[in-house]
Amino acid sequence: MRAGAAREDANQLEHPRPPLAVLVPPGRGLADVRPARRRNGVSRPSRRWSGSGRGTGKEPVAVDPTRGPLPRGPPPDASVTAREPPQRAAGFYDPRTYDWAIGSSHSRAVRRRFYAAQTGWPGARVLELGCGTGDICLAIARRGAHVVGLDNSPEMIRAAQDKARRQGCARARWVQGRMEAFVLPDHFTAVIVPYHALFHVLSRVQLRDLLARVYDHLQPGGVLLADVLTRRPDEPARRSATTRTRTPDGIYQVHEDEHFDPSSGRLHTRFAYELEHPEDGQVLDTWTRHLDYLLIDPDDLARLLREAGFTDVAHFAAFAPGEPFAAGQDAVVRAVRPSTASG
Repeated sequence: MRAGAAREDANQLEHPRPPLAVLVPPGRGLADVRPARRRNGVSRPSRRWSGSGRGTGKEPVAVDPTRGPLPRGPPPDASVTAREPPQRAAGFYDPRTYDWAIGSSHSRAVRRRFYAAQTGWPGARVLELGCGTGDICLAIARRGAHVVGLDNSPEMIRAAQDKARRQGCARARWVQGRMEAFVLPDHFTAVIVPYHALFHVLSRVQLRDLLARVYDHLQPGGVLLADVLTRRPDEPARRSATTRTRTPDGIYQVHEDEHFDPSSGRLHTRFAYELEHPEDGQVLDTWTRHLDYLLIDPDDLARLLREAGFTDVAHFAAFAPGEPFAAGQDAVVRAVRPSTASG
């Protein structure tokens, strides 16, 4: 998860608040929409970073939403009624915006195919940590596996249950709980942690607890798979980006401000959201949210996995088994609970 549902106590919701200044790159209007870029075979929402050596490197321009949207031609027809802004859950993501916030449709499709192909077959039992609205769980279940989706957000669990009912999926079960503190009566052939959710725990103690929980819930020979963020050594500590996405609710503009603290390994991101009417550009809502990650180098993560008892620990480029990854790219980590015979 930038995708998965973040721990609610690690995030702060500021809503409602006075409208925020939205940052727009020079020469760009709020109506400009740029296509997604591809990296590691995954389409990502287009971003224009400032202060990071990416894109033009020009500073963005502040636009005050309290003064209305930028001109868009003739005044909007008075008969056009703006929709009410969606109701929002208290956690970092809410179900109504989760499916677009975690990435483009291509990014979701790549993850669904990867995790389903790696773990889904008739008779398999798969646990997903940070399951969100359940897309990956349901893709695995369609291949004949029995799945359990765990998420700390009750709103996400209800949305996943509704989605499973609509799809007529009877092989999925949904559990509300924290990744580092869950206890289930099951043992699984695979545990998956997509959308960088492994790093939503914010201390090494919590991460060790999480890995111990995963190990205890895997059957001998079971596999852990997780995709994780990595950083280049030369990446700046601070950078910003602006993204626009068209959704059923309207057009969301998201401005991200990132700050990485190398002493703690934490990556903090502040997200400033603006929802616009898709026809007349009227600003319907503004709000902010905060998300923290504990970034662990893949080699360091491999050591923690071995300390937890895992074997055959490997990492590769997302989502291409066998291909090496480069720093700054997403990676997939794979580890195995040893079979009874070998350990």
